[in-house]
Amino acid sequence: MEVKVRVPRDLAGLLKKHKEIDFGRVARNAIIRRALEAEVAEGIAGKSKLTEADAEEIGRLVKAGLRKRYR
Repeated sequence: MEVKVRVPRDLAGLLKKHKEIDFGRVARNAIIRRALEAEVAEGIAGKSKLTEADAEEIGRLVKAGLRKRYR
């Protein structure tokens, strides 16, 4: 599979400036890492007994706690 990525001109300039870095490899590694994270998350979620509503409520409580902590 081939993946093409569009980048803004200013970023393209930086990529061209640093030819010593294999940005194709950097992108490939980032894609691999994210795909593996998704697989792990899917495996965890598949075993979970939480409903989507439960997960949303937990998320809401965590965010509220963080807001309170960092005010």
